Amino acid sequence: MVWTTHTDATVLLDADRGLYYTLNDVAGRTWELLAAGEPVIEILQCLEDEYEVGREVLEADVATLLRRLLDAVLIERVSP
Repeated sequence: MVWTTHTDATVLLDADRGLYYTLNDVAGRTWELLAAGEPVIEILQCLEDEYEVGREVLEADVATLLRRLLDAVLIERVSP
């Protein structure tokens, strides 16, 4: 997986399958934190600190993003 962040978007390239994905600012920041190995609870805290969004909305949005990334096989679930 190759990825880069531009001013207002993050682009992911799955070269093996010839697919690319564009993430908005918050989803891109989530991706950066995932790529750095941060646990989801820390990602939520970081996003809550950086963006003006309620915790419930943030948790729902991050859960949706993670589900989509899993479905696209861009990430995998790791057991603690």
